[in-house]
Amino acid sequence: MSFRPAGRSLVAADAFFTSRRVQLISLAARHALPGVYASREFVEGGGLMSYGTSITDMYRQVGFPPTLLARADEVIE
Repeated sequence: MSFRPAGRSLVAADAFFTSRRVQLISLAARHALPGVYASREFVEGGGLMSYGTSITDMYRQVGFPPTLLARADEVIE
């Protein structure tokens, strides 16, 4: 049986992986592995590409959906 390196990495959407994103990105760069990540924050940290949205933007949209703002009598900023 021979061992072959993977040659790439795919990091799933998970709170544990997100909390370790700097370490995962560093390891991928050190071993020259192209990485695909589940959120934009990985790419902002130096990862190759993501297939998901920004978690920060997602929370912002959940907290203040446009339809709620359209129905508001008064918006305090």
